[in-house]
Amino acid sequence: MWHTNDGMGWWMVFMGVFWILFWASLIYVFVVAIVRPERSRPADEAGDALDIAKRRLARGEINTAEFQEIRQHIEGNVSRPQPS
Repeated sequence: MWHTNDGMGWWMVFMGVFWILFWASLIYVFVVAIVRPERSRPADEAGDALDIAKRRLARGEINTAEFQEIRQHIEGNVSRPQPS
């Protein structure tokens, strides 16, 4: 009769820790989503693609000739080869 609640204390501790971790992780995810800038943005517009090319040129990943070729391609000044 005195031992009906044996073991219940450990489950209560486990559930308390579980809910604390659950809410802390949920709050962390929302705070990070709000604070962190958007990094993976699709380059749908030509301006975005040109900005990427400018950054690559500034970092030295491409040279000016490659940049000019990319810019002409983005702006549509280069004719594309026709499939045969």
